[in-house]
Amino acid sequence: MVLGSLLPEKLHISPYRSVKNWLFALGNFCMLLFSLLDYLFQSGMFFFVLLQGVVNLSSIFMMFRVPEKISAFSLLAAGVVCTMWSLFLEQDSTVLLFIIGLIMVSLGFVFAEGSMRRNEALFFGSACIAIFSYINETWIFFWLNSFFALFSLLHVFQIFRKKQKKWIVIQKKS
Repeated sequence: MVLGSLLPEKLHISPYRSVKNWLFALGNFCMLLFSLLDYLFQSGMFFFVLLQGVVNLSSIFMMFRVPEKISAFSLLAAGVVCTMWSLFLEQDSTVLLFIIGLIMVSLGFVFAEGSMRRNEALFFGSACIAIFSYINETWIFFWLNSFFALFSLLHVFQIFRKKQKKWIVIQKKS
């Protein structure tokens, strides 16, 4: 997923022609596999397997271009359910950072390629997960999400600069 966040944002006729989207989807699948193996062999929580399932659902939405309104509503509803469940499980309150981060990253995957909204959601989500990972001292996920956040933020600045240049050109023509 970090490699996907490093690649430039390009608009594609179909999302399955995007190397960036395939890297995101493959990374999401690997994280689901990791959480499942962690649950089965390392006493990980089934709750985290379900959260990764939500993220993988966003990959399916992304690759099949499910309309943003439908996919965003579905992911937000899943986020609310996961939040309520985590409160029921009496998880440490920092788990809310993890849930918010995963839902924001999931939303970022389904937002339009090359959009400011997509990269802002990816940045905010991965930053939340990096903070959660820092608090819980899971350094591999801290560094992975820190780089993911950094690359997504760079795309936000690039998109902002392009919009700013277009605005200047439009004002000069006026």
